[in-house]
Amino acid sequence: MGKNKKSSKQNKLTRIITELPSGSAEYQRFVEDIKSQIHATSIKTALSVNRELILLYSPYVREDVAKDRVVIWQINSNKRSPQGDWS
Repeated sequence: MGKNKKSSKQNKLTRIITELPSGSAEYQRFVEDIKSQIHATSIKTALSVNRELILLYSPYVREDVAKDRVVIWQINSNKRSPQGDWS
């Protein structure tokens, strides 16, 4: 079934390329269809790459956030009065 579908698309492609004039409506639809498929695929690819990069870097980001929290806590604790007055 999958092979027949691919063969059918290939036959249509061959017919469009060889038989249709480049200005015909069917040819224009064909070209627009290819353009939209390329655009959709490029968006899917970009999203997939971004997802993988997020997964790659997320442990390091979590580690940095934890370190930042410790630094902020240390800064805030140094702002307290030296006599131990917490008010």
